[in-house]
Order: sequence, then structure tokens, then C-alpha cells
Amino acid sequence: MDRRYFLQGLVATTALGAVIAGNRPALAESTDLRGQPRVLGDPAAPVTIEEHSSLTCPHCRSFHKDTLPRLKTEYIDTGKVKLIYYDFPFDQAGLRAAMLARCAPPQRYFQFLDVLFDQQAAWATEGYMQNLRAIGAVGGISGEGFDACM
Repeated sequence: MDRRYFLQGLVATTALGAVIAGNRPALAESTDLRGQPRVLGDPAAPVTIEEHSSLTCPHCRSFHKDTLPRLKTEYIDTGKVKLIYYDFPFDQAGLRAAMLARCAPPQRYFQFLDVLFDQQAAWATEGYMQNLRAIGAVGGISGEGFDACM
């Protein structure tokens, strides 16, 4: 098998869902949390799931909308599992959306992801920057804040 196709398949598979990770080193401490992976659930949970996702990926949206709520209810909210979310943007629109979510206060990060995945078909169009600006405004990010974020 051509290694290039294997790696493409590996990337696609990783982006489609979550990767269960065994013992991983602790996340690096930083005063600037914008570049840090976001953790959903108890950081001390015994099992870690890593999600590598693009906000413009329809399969990632499907995981976020259809699978994650059940996973959250049954495993994350009960303290059995934590999910570490990594941005894996496929394109400029996905990169800018990830930047917007990271400019939100850390406690509201996953709420921004919910909105961005919910409204993916509406904002991830040719005018995505204006659409993201509008989403940011509704989420409390001023025009100046949006410009600085981008």
C-alpha cells in the first residue's frame, strides 16, 4: 500500500471521530490558553479520548451532533472519560472558525463549537468571515475583538 494513501486514510479516520489515548503526558502549562487543547470533563478521568476535528468537516459535525452528546452523558459527565479537543482545520474557513472559538473565554469554548457545528452549512460559505463575525458578535466578541482575534 502506498504510504501516502495510508497517511491520508489515517488522517481522515482520526478526523472522523475520537482516538482513545492511553497514558499521555500532562498538557503543557501556559498562561496563554488559546493554543492549548481544550478538555471536556474531569481532567483526572482515567480514560482520555482525543478528538481531532475541523469545523468545516461534515463528518466531524456528525460526530459532534450525533455521537458526542451520548458519549458526554454516559461517560464524560460521569467522570469516566475526558475528551481532549484539538483543532485540525481542513481549510481557511475551518481555521478562522477555530480561531474564533479560541478567542472566546475558555469556559465558553465548547458552546462556540456547538454553535459553529450547528450552523456549519450557513456560515461555512464564500462569505465565511462576515458570518463568523456575526456569530462572534452574538457570542459577545466585539468587532474589535474579532479583528484582533483574526
